[in-house]
Amino acid sequence: DFRARVVTLCEVLLKMRPHGQLSDERRRVDDNEVNGLTALQRVLEDRFAAAALDGTGLLRELNVARNRFSHDDRKELLAALRALGVTSYPPQSNEVAWWQVSASIADALGQIRSAMQGAAPSELPKT
Repeated sequence: DFRARVVTLCEVLLKMRPHGQLSDERRRVDDNEVNGLTALQRVLEDRFAAAALDGTGLLRELNVARNRFSHDDRKELLAALRALGVTSYPPQSNEVAWWQVSASIADALGQIRSAMQGAAPSELPKT
């Protein structure tokens, strides 16, 4: 249940589509379009410099955890979950672990919002 919730939360965030605010070269890696989290990070870098990037670290950790659930890299999974507030895995309480992860992500999104509200954005790139 905990794992499924973490994966679902990450999938929702990966579906963000801020790609239209990026130049063609920032929108892609090789021939592939970057995922929603990477696109968000790039938009924040381009428009708000470092002001809004603090919150993206936890979003990236969520994506690492999601990926490591399905790949056998326990060390990276544990590090990502630890960054999200889960001190041991498997957790003693799935419910408590879920609240820790969701609170961390809510805090990260709040940091991004606050930084965006407090900074003057740069001009959108010409596409």
